[in-house]
Amino acid sequence: MNKIFICLYHPRPSATNSSHRQFIEDLECLIEHHSEVLDRVIILGDFNIHFDSLTDTYSKSVKTLLHNNDLTNLVTTATHCKGHILDWVVASETFAVSVDDLCLLDHYTINFRVALHLGQRKKKIATKRNTRSIDGAALNADIRADLEANHSAQGKGRADMFEDILRRNLENHAPLKTRETTDRQPAPRIKEKVRETQRRRRTAERKWHKSRTASDRQAYKQAMDSVKATIIKEKKSHFARGIKSSRTSKGLYSVVNEVCRKLSSPVLPKGVPKKELPDRFSRYFSDKISKLRQELDHDAEDPSTETAESVPKFSGDTFRNFKEITEQEVKNILTASPSMICSLDPIPTKFLKTCLDSSLPEITNIFNQSLSTVVVPDSFKKAIVIPLIKEPDLDPEDLKHHRPVSNLSFMSKVLEKKIVLHQLKDHLKRNNLIEKFQSAYRNWHSTETAFLRIVNDILLSCDDGNISVLTLLDLSAAFDTIDHAILFERLSTNIGLDGNVLASFKSYLSGRTQSVKIDEHTSDDMPLKYGVPQDSVLGPVLYTLYTLSIAETIKSYSVGYHMYAHDTQLYACGAPQRIGEVCKNIQDSCESVEAWMKTNKLRLNIEKTVVMYCGSQQNLKLIDNAYICFGNAKIIPSLTAKNLGVFLDSQMNMEKQVNSIVKTISYVLRNLAKIEKYLDDDSIKSIVTTLILSRLDYCNSLLAGLPDSLIKKLQRVQNNAATLVLGINCFEKIDSKEILIRLHWLPIKARVDYKIALLCFNGLNSRSPDYVRDLLRSHAPTRSLRSSETSLLQHHDTLLMQAYAPTTDHDEEEIEHFYDDLSEIIKTNKAWKDKLLVVGDFNAKVGKERGKGIVGPFGL
Repeated sequence: MNKIFICLYHPRPSATNSSHRQFIEDLECLIEHHSEVLDRVIILGDFNIHFDSLTDTYSKSVKTLLHNNDLTNLVTTATHCKGHILDWVVASETFAVSVDDLCLLDHYTINFRVALHLGQRKKKIATKRNTRSIDGAALNADIRADLEANHSAQGKGRADMFEDILRRNLENHAPLKTRETTDRQPAPRIKEKVRETQRRRRTAERKWHKSRTASDRQAYKQAMDSVKATIIKEKKSHFARGIKSSRTSKGLYSVVNEVCRKLSSPVLPKGVPKKELPDRFSRYFSDKISKLRQELDHDAEDPSTETAESVPKFSGDTFRNFKEITEQEVKNILTASPSMICSLDPIPTKFLKTCLDSSLPEITNIFNQSLSTVVVPDSFKKAIVIPLIKEPDLDPEDLKHHRPVSNLSFMSKVLEKKIVLHQLKDHLKRNNLIEKFQSAYRNWHSTETAFLRIVNDILLSCDDGNISVLTLLDLSAAFDTIDHAILFERLSTNIGLDGNVLASFKSYLSGRTQSVKIDEHTSDDMPLKYGVPQDSVLGPVLYTLYTLSIAETIKSYSVGYHMYAHDTQLYACGAPQRIGEVCKNIQDSCESVEAWMKTNKLRLNIEKTVVMYCGSQQNLKLIDNAYICFGNAKIIPSLTAKNLGVFLDSQMNMEKQVNSIVKTISYVLRNLAKIEKYLDDDSIKSIVTTLILSRLDYCNSLLAGLPDSLIKKLQRVQNNAATLVLGINCFEKIDSKEILIRLHWLPIKARVDYKIALLCFNGLNSRSPDYVRDLLRSHAPTRSLRSSETSLLQHHDTLLMQAYAPTTDHDEEEIEHFYDDLSEIIKTNKAWKDKLLVVGDFNAKVGKERGKGIVGPFGL
């Protein structure tokens, strides 16, 4: 049955029950609880609120609540003998409702008819392997024997031969079988323990039905309880294994959705047979890029017309040859890599790792041959594309609403990331070739450090009484239209790649293909003439090298800028009276950037470019009619903007960002509360740490200095997460601080303070971007003082981040409170390498001075 009926009764307010206001709050919680299935929910009952009243405050509140959730009360006539609509039928759909007076009660009878459809499970053809039956030792021995028998192949043929051996042995040990199955949500495999308790339950049931004695009934009840307890225990074990093996938040989300039975299927066009969809998507994705490149080729100027200043030439030692790697290095790389699965892999990654004893020499040989012969195997240049809907509310029938997501083979990603990229980054770092304000794919750089600098500059401008114009540029298919000839010229002239290294990149980008896969259907391979693979490891890095000279174009204007891969932010400030000049400056810089992009075969998406004015409420009122002209388009300023997962607003009060965090975490908490009984303590802690605490800590340095009203919102959801982890009833009265201490969690404000302290520490120890270090000045007294050895920061009126950090202007108590988190023990410890903190010394000091057993600010 596809409907959910909820029957409610709300008595009239009296001295013994709650008011209408409390009922409305409870109704809001009920609707929020069923938010994902509201299209199936029908709420009915006696509400004792005059829904037809135009003046009643509670009636207005209820109407607003229903309207905001796309619900309607379908009863339009009086339902009581004295008038007024007291009885409701609330639903998201419309159907006929009639009210009849049967002269039996003071309330009338409400009649309606709604169609109920019994869901029929569909049959589908499934093709699977029984990998559980694979004997790892036998598989390893067979692969070794085949490799010894085929040791003569060389070059590209060697990689193809190795993959054929893996596929053949996988087929021998776990043949691919096709059978018809019922399309249902997957469930954990029922184990023998559960089957045994089910058999005992059926035996007890038959015995009770035959005897009808109280003792047999009690035995049957105990058998039912035993089945239930065993199933819960096995489910806990199953989900605990899944959580333990999940290394990313995406993996944990999939486990949570599996427990909640919310496994969503891809949203695809329904008017086309599935076997035809891959070819249609493949043609659309290919034609889209080809058409865009034709337009760019028509509009573009010769990239060689760029000045020498905009494209500085490389003058150091060129990078000519890759270093070969040893078997031990390859083994360490493979074992440390996550076991991701792609349909292009000849064998599941977990079995490849199991068979390293036999395959490791061959894998090492393939990698080294690829580096020395400058020929990347063709199998490493194939991609499987999965079309995903861009937004849930978009029309899936329109192919432009789908985004192509590429999947690459495991071996190709290992070669790219751990071998090629590692050596390329060493060359870039050694010669300081990365743009200062490019924060993507660099050590000690992140979205948080980028936002920290942007928000710091804008807030300082606001404090000076100025208005900042923030522009977020958006590109169309940024990675897919890159011109290979221009890229190779940049790599040679500006980056210093030469010889085998440059030839390897040419081989890597030439002859690439992709095919679209939907279920068991795959399209033909389509050649990729342009661009770099976005979902690969090297692709985004090559994009940043391709666009290095754009920074020189922006520097010719008096605007601030920052880049994170293809996301570019421009901002400029000025007094409200000069906002026209500021807008003109931003407009000129944007037009110059657009011209640069046309020359370099990139397309700026003006429709999705966002402009936002940032300043105080009083100053913003002075520029209501200001806008930016971009070509023939007029961009109206937005009040809020989302960029890299962070919401910014025109007054920089971060309220929308805080509300977004609270909404996301509340959703996760509701789901966890439903499945809590299926998760053990360690599993709940892992989920909360990864999905909730990480969300609270993401870019939380931007929350420094926010009013307590916003911090309290975040503190409430953290407290809710703590009660969930400890298994405390939400109605139980307990000190929230005591809960956090038991879990060794820092409260929200302390987490923000700690993040600022950590960023300061990294800045003072050259473990942060240059643009963050520019915001810090160490205190250097003119004569010998006790404060000379305390690693304080110099007070600076124009460096906002440093103003929040401890300086010589703070009183002694405040400095001690804040500066504990930036202790001298950490700063002077030279053994600090992979860990953010020297846990032993740091926690011993902080725990001693604060009297709390704090063992870590971010963990459990």
